[in-house]
Amino acid sequence: MILQSLSSMWAAFAPAVGNHLWQSTLFALAAGLLTLALRKNHARARYWLWLVASLKFLVPFSLLTDLGNRMAWSRGPAAAQGALAFVIEQVSQPFAQQASNQASVRMVFASLPAILAATWTCGFVVVLAVWFARWRRVSLGIKTLRHYVKAAK
Repeated sequence: MILQSLSSMWAAFAPAVGNHLWQSTLFALAAGLLTLALRKNHARARYWLWLVASLKFLVPFSLLTDLGNRMAWSRGPAAAQGALAFVIEQVSQPFAQQASNQASVRMVFASLPAILAATWTCGFVVVLAVWFARWRRVSLGIKTLRHYVKAAK
């Protein structure tokens, strides 16, 4: 009973998680490229870029979009919405459930958010491991330097 309710919860939750992960990862890649382009600028500019990218990971824009859709906003005429609104809607929700006759296509789309989440998690663990290794190297260098300074006295 519990597994069935968890499975149905995951089936409802997985597309939102997949959307959030791919959008945030794409945003972080863009921020990284922008940081490389701004190498010669102040560190303050690069700091703000990474802060905004971090906030994108913390605040899923899909939740804000859903909240905005629930509010009673006045919409412009249908002609004003046009193709741009359609494109933005399609890009923001690529994992939306669509009717398909082929079971294999459904299975791929159903497992795609889980695959993306696992890939993102692996990348996250690798980045943490690299940071830890660098931190450890700097820590050992400081200890060695203290040892030499103490020995010189």
